[in-house]
Amino acid sequence: MRVDPLAQPSLPPYFIEPNELLNSLGRATAPQLIDVCRAAAFERHDSLLPTARWHDPALIDEWIAVLDRDRPIVVNCVHGHNVSQLVAARLRALGYAARVLAGGYAGWVARGFPPMRKSAVVQAVAFRPSKWIATFDLDIDHIAVAWLLTRFVDPDCIILFTSGEQLDAVAEESGATLLVPETYPHASGFADKLNAFGLSFEPLHQMASDLTDVGARDTALGRCLRGAILTAEANPQAAIANGFHIFDALYAWHARAETPARDAKDTAA
Repeated sequence: MRVDPLAQPSLPPYFIEPNELLNSLGRATAPQLIDVCRAAAFERHDSLLPTARWHDPALIDEWIAVLDRDRPIVVNCVHGHNVSQLVAARLRALGYAARVLAGGYAGWVARGFPPMRKSAVVQAVAFRPSKWIATFDLDIDHIAVAWLLTRFVDPDCIILFTSGEQLDAVAEESGATLLVPETYPHASGFADKLNAFGLSFEPLHQMASDLTDVGARDTALGRCLRGAILTAEANPQAAIANGFHIFDALYAWHARAETPARDAKDTAA
């Protein structure tokens, strides 16, 4: 496809710093993160950046169609050198708002930012979009886990809902995974997913602590989240949407509190 460069909208700066990418996570407007490490390099380590989806850089013509042209894109390889820059150059030439993660995966880790556990992500999200299932009568932990999966693991994930008596049958037939296993103690699904995926972001751990408090006592957060479920009037999709607004705000608050300390540490270094 030939694109007239004079007809292209203005594109963002070519590189994005790890700190800027980190600050863009945890919200609906987060960029599409594409891992283009060469296959051998990708297989060597058990790490993946949050929400990242691996694509073979040599096959860009085969997977470019899955990208959303209306959303920004960040491309990363191991060091942010020729592999990711070549892919970003191709995408930008076609009008995609693609940027290269400065320093690549190595730069992200060097800044002390945690990656996810790739093996856990691949096991849970073998195919995209991943499918998860819950009963109609959602609780706070279900919404919290759905938010975590959508914002940090698979932004395109699909949440299915069914009655309790049909949960296992529908899960098996659809290939969906239980959003929160029924045997879990109250409010433990969110923390379990953090540990399973290796998501060691401090703001997320603060949120897990908030959710533990919600389960243990009456809190303002708990009231807001229960209100989000009640105002959905037994519509689980509406409850998820209501809850996401609250969790987006909660994450932004904790991330904001974390940013000055992180910036001070970077300055001292």
